[in-house]
Amino acid sequence: MIVTMCWSIWSVRNDAISNGVPPSVQRCKLIFKKEFTLVVLRAKAKLHPHIGQWICVILLIFSCLSLSPEDLYCSLDLLFLIKFQ
Repeated sequence: MIVTMCWSIWSVRNDAISNGVPPSVQRCKLIFKKEFTLVVLRAKAKLHPHIGQWICVILLIFSCLSLSPEDLYCSLDLLFLIKFQ
């Protein structure tokens, strides 16, 4: 998850430098969601419950830090993908 977020930040920064695309947190979140979904799909099925639990814990932590509803729905989409795949 940490590596995926670092990749997302780097991608936004690289687009800003190379292509002149203005950096935004929204774009970073979008890239993260796309990339982390791919990571989950590549993970072994036996690890899906653990990934789901990890996401739940992170959601709990972020909810204590007043996570925006949009971010909450993004995370719940990932959780749904893991639970019902």
